[in-house]
Amino acid sequence: MVRSWAHFTSGLLPHLDADCYVSTGGYIERVLATSGGSPQIISKYLSTCKDMGFDVLEISSGFLSIPTESWLNLIEDTKKHGLKPKPEVGIQ
Repeated sequence: MVRSWAHFTSGLLPHLDADCYVSTGGYIERVLATSGGSPQIISKYLSTCKDMGFDVLEISSGFLSIPTESWLNLIEDTKKHGLKPKPEVGIQ
């Protein structure tokens, strides 16, 4: 029997019935660093986040230095996957 992520997360994400969002935190930085910026891996990560019930993707420029256009593309890709991008600008 094949089960979806929704099956495993049902009941575990109480925010679905509340008026709040759940963020992935800054894990996208690790995905970017370990994948070399692979669009296929990033897309798979974004799809997985959405499937697991996350609402917001935190995109921080504090730890990684990526070109502005790549940062903007990531924001657009995040929206296309049904997630709300939360861009953060700052130096860590």
